[in-house]
Amino acid sequence: MKLTLEKAREITDRRNAAMLACDGEAFLDLWAADCVVEGPEHYLEGKQQLAAAMQAGWAAMKPIEMLTRSLAVEGDAMYYEFAVVWESRSTGQRLLFTGMTYHQVDAQGLLVLCREYFDPPGKPRRTAAESPELAPLLGAGR
Repeated sequence: MKLTLEKAREITDRRNAAMLACDGEAFLDLWAADCVVEGPEHYLEGKQQLAAAMQAGWAAMKPIEMLTRSLAVEGDAMYYEFAVVWESRSTGQRLLFTGMTYHQVDAQGLLVLCREYFDPPGKPRRTAAESPELAPLLGAGR
């Protein structure tokens, strides 16, 4: 299926809403039965593994806020940058995750492949202007 930006926004909006509601059924409705989800610390095959991972994650952490920062589409794939604030159910501590996701859809428009890349929580973040290694690219000192 060739994705449109409108369809990609619909998928990410539905995904974000399901995540924030911790609604496993609505979340899994977006995925193909034979989906694969890869991340820095996980590799999941099929909706059963995905469901188990999501339930375990939601048992420990509650998503508080989700933001799709940018979104792009090419063919049957979408790429988006995200920010998620999670709250520990046991301590109440809040953690910020930022990263990028690649999703591929099948002919029915279901998510069939996901690759996630994200920064670890608690990683210091600086603006480009505050990053000495980027100063030359910004023309500082010229």
